[in-house]
Amino acid sequence: MPDIKNQITTGNLLQIGAMLVALALAWATLDARSQAAAQQVQDHEQRLRKLETDVLAGLTRIDGRLARIEGTR
Repeated sequence: MPDIKNQITTGNLLQIGAMLVALALAWATLDARSQAAAQQVQDHEQRLRKLETDVLAGLTRIDGRLARIEGTR
């Protein structure tokens, strides 16, 4: 049975360093994606507010027309 030496080698340090770099890159990518998603949500909220305003304006016009039609009969 081979002997396993319990020591830290240069290969171990390189492996730990590579894992830390990979972890940092993954974190940066995840952070960028979450910021992009938050921006998209904010853009969609603004579009929905605009559409809501447009729909309410259209409904107000329709209500006015209906009131005029009902008033003329």
